[in-house]
Amino acid sequence: MKRVHIAQLVIISVVLLIGGILFIPSPEQTAYIRRTKQELQTLAGDSGTTSARLAKLRKGTWTDGRVGITADGYVFYYAMHESHGMDNIPDTNILYLPDEKRFLITGKHFCCDLGKTMQAENKAELKGMFRWGL
Repeated sequence: MKRVHIAQLVIISVVLLIGGILFIPSPEQTAYIRRTKQELQTLAGDSGTTSARLAKLRKGTWTDGRVGITADGYVFYYAMHESHGMDNIPDTNILYLPDEKRFLITGKHFCCDLGKTMQAENKAELKGMFRWGL
């Protein structure tokens, strides 16, 4: 009976250790997220800069690396870090929704920039793009 309890304890410990390694962000990733959130909120609060960036978006381009607009006119802010294994920060994409004052953070790999994907029709579709497994 004691052997069964010890085996269960070992299995649970290994599962928790693996889970901790896979799902706890590194200090570098935590710092990146903190810095980027502040940057996106600052940009969202600067309507002049946002307007200028939106005016520069060419026809057919819906993002510029930090600011984007959906087909129905919803303006959002985002940052994408895709390491391709070159640093200690895994793929970390941050979407800031200014009307909700909240962030969506995902590890989804877009391969360089959101602008290389099809333009989102609306905010709901944009949120769906940032979910895992799409």
